[in-house]
Amino acid sequence: MNPAQRNLRDPALQRRYASLTGAVTFVDESIRLPVDSPQARPFYLMAGVTFDHRALEDTRARIVDLVDELMGERFWHSTEAHQVNRDDAITTLASHVAETSTWGIVTVETKIEPNDPGGQLARQACLGSLARHVSAGGRPEATHLIVADRSAYAAVNDLDQALIRRMRSRGSMPRDVALYHGRMSTEPLLWTADVVAWSVRRTLTHDETYRLADLHDALTIVEPRTGKILNMTKPQAGAVAEPITPGAREPVGPSRAGGALVPSSVDPTPDSGNGRVLADLAARAAQLRELAARDRDTRPPPPTPHVPPTPGQDLRP
Repeated sequence: MNPAQRNLRDPALQRRYASLTGAVTFVDESIRLPVDSPQARPFYLMAGVTFDHRALEDTRARIVDLVDELMGERFWHSTEAHQVNRDDAITTLASHVAETSTWGIVTVETKIEPNDPGGQLARQACLGSLARHVSAGGRPEATHLIVADRSAYAAVNDLDQALIRRMRSRGSMPRDVALYHGRMSTEPLLWTADVVAWSVRRTLTHDETYRLADLHDALTIVEPRTGKILNMTKPQAGAVAEPITPGAREPVGPSRAGGALVPSSVDPTPDSGNGRVLADLAARAAQLRELAARDRDTRPPPPTPHVPPTPGQDLRP
């Protein structure tokens, strides 16, 4: 066995890689449910990091070695690193991901609506948008396999698979694109999506835009319900300048050597590259605060709780 393959401990996934062409997109999510922060805007976001299939072994080996060097162990979870005050390790790993991702990084984020308390509809919107984006056009170098972090709930994984099947049957994405649910404990390349999702979450929840300083050249931000691209400075194999419509199969993505793609929705000014994504995320965070404040202002006041009188209390005005 190739030494680099020892870090992959998922035989079924290894067999898929062996017969794969094109790229693989690794996906992780971050969620804030209404019950988690009743006064804050609930949201669902997914991050996808794409690598060419021929680079998987070497990239995985470098990721594992880097995490081992940073943390002294061969496992990664951004939340745990933050809890032990290792934000320096998070920054280093995020920078490495931005430098090594083949076709850049895609993040989709949407609000969890009141009729979706568990966030499942938002998850479907995010996954569908991300899958369309990374596989658009069916180009040979576009994504042919999506590896998502497995949910602890089998029903959620089943709904993910059902969504991808519907999208393939309706022509919303190429028919040869598959979804596989893996685990961070057996496929270390999922760590790359974890660190991106965590960094974007902190930008939205804590205004920590500096978290994206090392990601901005590679990061594309998509609003899943509209398909609008907020920023793109690194070319993507399946990139599109306009929202993808069902059935669209045109080869729309430039090659990596072809230079950066600036979508029509982004002002192609000289400063719309470095730093533009940070401004977009800062504006997005400000928008979320404004929406949350508006929600609080328009929310009806809670009913006054009934307090039974104590014996002998005078209730006269």
